Amino acid sequence: MRPRKRKLGDRLQGWQKTWATIVGTCTARGLYKNIVRADPRGRTVFKVLDDLRELGADIQPNIVTQLDDDGHAFEPRLTVEHMDFMLSHFAFDCGKDYTSETSGWGGVSSGNKHSDKVVFQFGGDIDCGFREDLDTALAAMQARRDREDVRQGDHERALLQVLERFLRWLRAEEKKLESEGKMKACVAHLAIYRKGGSMKVHLDIRLDSSLSRRALYPIRPNDGSDVNAERLTFYAGFARNGVTSFQEDAPRFTSLELGTAICLGRAGGIILLTGVGAGGFWLIPPGQIQEHGANGRALFVWHEPHATIEGEGSRATFCISGKAVE
Repeated sequence: MRPRKRKLGDRLQGWQKTWATIVGTCTARGLYKNIVRADPRGRTVFKVLDDLRELGADIQPNIVTQLDDDGHAFEPRLTVEHMDFMLSHFAFDCGKDYTSETSGWGGVSSGNKHSDKVVFQFGGDIDCGFREDLDTALAAMQARRDREDVRQGDHERALLQVLERFLRWLRAEEKKLESEGKMKACVAHLAIYRKGGSMKVHLDIRLDSSLSRRALYPIRPNDGSDVNAERLTFYAGFARNGVTSFQEDAPRFTSLELGTAICLGRAGGIILLTGVGAGGFWLIPPGQIQEHGANGRALFVWHEPHATIEGEGSRATFCISGKAVE
């Protein structure tokens, strides 16, 4: 949905009211032992954003929404352990280097086989050919399986089963997102948080325009805990280095100014983010708000994954990024 066209004076007043409403009705994140990672009233991020809009905040509808679990859930037969086993084999054990000197690029854009966190990336001409190589490996392994004179070992059969199920799901989900008008997929990635691994509060900086889209899918933990647990906490806040935009030549990485951040509640299940406020495209543009520590800076929506999940197993989120369907 395109933002409503209004006179400049009305928009300035709207942005100031938006900031005042967020500050006045939501809870500060806090620091150290006093960090707030859930809305004190028990509201999800969806409810918090709806309440803010009802109070007059100029927040676009559907910047953070929930997709139907039955229709879009990640392949239910695959756990985090399955995905880590399969992707680590192809990324680290087959002799090709899928890392890149360009930050954020590569089939392995962060971590390694033994790190607490690893991020695998698929497609979009930035994965060093990883997805194409997975397709090639799948075809070769399927051909070996179908030959009567070749006997596959247990290891190869296990790899094939996971790879086959994963790529079949990914292709089908990309088509479904486009057919339902939710997004045209461009690139995907999988962030695995192994035991003890975590990711700090961050922006989805690829959501850098009003047409950007991203879907986030939880993957079933291998310890039996709830796959749809509220794993994401959302915050409204400012970039520490003063970044006001993630478009064009702006810095691509930054961190949240914790002292002025405000908790927007938590969410679980499958989440769809749009670029109108949820990520690297501002919720409130630069130069419009001064009060409560804003000092003219742009306000963004950030999120923190897996900070409040209990359990012993690894956690993972699969993400498909793209753009609005024309």
